[in-house]
Amino acid sequence: MVAECLATAIAECIGRLGFSDPLMTLQAHRVLAIASLVAGVLAYRSLAFWNPDPHGQVRFQDWLFSSVDAIPQMYFALAALLVYRNRGSFRRAMEGTGSPALAFLPLSLGSALFVWGHYVAATDLLLVSFVLVSMGVTLLWFGTGFAMAWSIPCVILAFAFPIPAALTNEIFYSLRLWTADQATALLTLVKFPVYHEGNVIYGANVVAQVIDSCSGLRAMEMLTLAAFLFVQWSPADRLRGWLLIATAPLVAYGFNLLRVCFIIPDPTSDLSATHTVQGWAAFFGALAVLVVIDRLLGRLLPGRGRPRSTSFDASDRPQPAAGVLALASSRAGAWSVALAAMLASLLGISLWMPEWSPPEGEGSAGEPIFGPSVELPLAMGGWRMGEALPLDLDYIWTLRFPQYANRPYRLDGQTVDLFIGYGDRADRSRSLLSTKNALPGRGWEVEDRSFARLDSWGTQVERVVARSGSRRILTYHWYEGMDSLALEVLRALFATDQSPLWRSQRPRVVRIGTPVGVGAPEEAEADSRLMAFAGVLAKALPESGSNSRVDPRKFAMKSRRLGVD
Repeated sequence: MVAECLATAIAECIGRLGFSDPLMTLQAHRVLAIASLVAGVLAYRSLAFWNPDPHGQVRFQDWLFSSVDAIPQMYFALAALLVYRNRGSFRRAMEGTGSPALAFLPLSLGSALFVWGHYVAATDLLLVSFVLVSMGVTLLWFGTGFAMAWSIPCVILAFAFPIPAALTNEIFYSLRLWTADQATALLTLVKFPVYHEGNVIYGANVVAQVIDSCSGLRAMEMLTLAAFLFVQWSPADRLRGWLLIATAPLVAYGFNLLRVCFIIPDPTSDLSATHTVQGWAAFFGALAVLVVIDRLLGRLLPGRGRPRSTSFDASDRPQPAAGVLALASSRAGAWSVALAAMLASLLGISLWMPEWSPPEGEGSAGEPIFGPSVELPLAMGGWRMGEALPLDLDYIWTLRFPQYANRPYRLDGQTVDLFIGYGDRADRSRSLLSTKNALPGRGWEVEDRSFARLDSWGTQVERVVARSGSRRILTYHWYEGMDSLALEVLRALFATDQSPLWRSQRPRVVRIGTPVGVGAPEEAEADSRLMAFAGVLAKALPESGSNSRVDPRKFAMKSRRLGVD
């Protein structure tokens, strides 16, 4: 009701300025509509060259394996292909009457997101803005019928929107553990002797790690998209289509699980080492199973067969597109003038509005953090630093710390391992917030998760007891300059750290760990050891806001070294 009243008031104001419909010819409306479309396309031109991965080129196999490095142009092409396929339906839907009141909200939100997305240099927000603005245009000119048809390509475009890195980290971690656990169960079922600890599967002649790209998330995304396209390409009953789409992630996960099981018995074979071939074979196998499921659903749901395709028929003899747009614009009346002005304004913003940059002298959230390592004191309260510990790059692949330190400290025969990793707020495709940070690397099975209070740091930390073979460790880990998972996801979605709402403190994760025996007394002793070390560390460790700047080329080399497959 409020939107309708506001829309009516704006339309009256536009009419009083002399833009009422009777004063404009059909030819003028044609020019107005075409100019609006041209201005809109130019305003969103950056989407055509969008690459969400700031670390470099995306490889061909990343389309199947990497959810964090996918390229969006593939989704744009699929959406355009679907529009072309159903162009007859879109033509007929153009005959509807526009709904200015319904168009007001998506146009307003889309415009606001466009301004914000350009201001913070977040192209993914421009994609959301494009979806909202285009939906508002369809509602304004053609009404709800066309908007419903246009919502289908918009669903495909939604697949191009990157999942926030903090959320992706959590999904990857869970999928890795599930895949390792279920692959072990399946191989044991067929009498192949294996066992697993964490994400590592151990056999008689093999040690296999389930890494992020083997977790199956990307396969589930791709098969769900394929199922959606299959339903739209050959229209089915709505229930049948939704059941097929809902089944797709399960089928993709199952085939990815079979792929992992296939590799483990003979990891040295040529086929096991060729991940791209495996991925395509699993994808097409899953697609074939999806077709079979569709046929079964057709038999199990009587009277719910596929209707005749509604693709374009040349016998319909539609009128030229320019004429249809002119009629739609004339029906919208003064609102078409407002729409043209709005799209022209968005084009002007994309050309002349400057992007945000932090205040001079306060660091920069828009620049990468340089420096390959963190300097730590050689001694802290009697604790002496040892040689650097190796970092399990395969395990922390999606984190890619631009700066870190991994060192043991020893005192009177006791050892505490210290890991410090810094994040980079300028890189929205990565987040250091991850459950992985509780463990030093692959192959650890978590026995207990709880919380402890570190008075020396004034914070609550996660306490984890884990084992790997005959070894057991107790770790504490905590974050500085970070919020909860939900807030971090929201901040990443709206790019607040590339705006005046940025957080100047550098994000940091700290983990301390020590060996621990079995039993409550052993754990209590290990807790006391970590508490004492944390107190010493609080006095010696610099604030997380500090940052040493070095040659940017060193950071580039470090990023490439951390970018493991």
